[in-house]
Amino acid sequence: MNISKLKLILTLIAATIFNLVFWQEKIALNLVIFDLVVVGFIFSLYPEGLKRGSVKIMLAGHLFTLAMVLVHNTELSIVVAAISLFLLAAFVQFSLRSTLFAAASMVVQAGLTVAEFTEAVVQSGKIKIKKTKRRSRISMIVIPILLLITFFVIYVQASPAFAKLFVDFTEMFRKYFGRIFELVSWSRVLFFFAGLYISATLVLRNR
Repeated sequence: MNISKLKLILTLIAATIFNLVFWQEKIALNLVIFDLVVVGFIFSLYPEGLKRGSVKIMLAGHLFTLAMVLVHNTELSIVVAAISLFLLAAFVQFSLRSTLFAAASMVVQAGLTVAEFTEAVVQSGKIKIKKTKRRSRISMIVIPILLLITFFVIYVQASPAFAKLFVDFTEMFRKYFGRIFELVSWSRVLFFFAGLYISATLVLRNR
């Protein structure tokens, strides 16, 4: 498995966990669960970070802030733990010694998250194929589809019975998926994308 695909999978797992543990739930223990999962993912992707003394110190400080969340569960302890998580991610992913530079790096990282996630998606699905083979494969897929669409349109125009059957099918299809979309919680979907953005900011490293 290439590193881009692994990054993408871990980011999606982290986003799913974020959605499960934080949606309409109290923070405290849920923050600790999500935090430890993300920290584990970060160190699995960037194991060289553990060799640096600054990272070990930052990790110890971050674990202390998590303990304070469990003990006190105040808004201040939660904010401090969240900030220290982002700083830890910066120290692990980049060779930094200054907290100020770490904070600046994460601000830049947050701005580039969408681009980095898109690149990870593209890189994870990239397969090396010769141009000639690629063109032949595309032709083998596109040409039959175009022929099928052409004959389908001709047959619909020529046969009223088939045209009615097609209209009935599309109406049934519309009603079925309309009911599914009514059941979807769009606020939950947006919450998932928020978790995906946060997870990608923490896990993916900009170049």
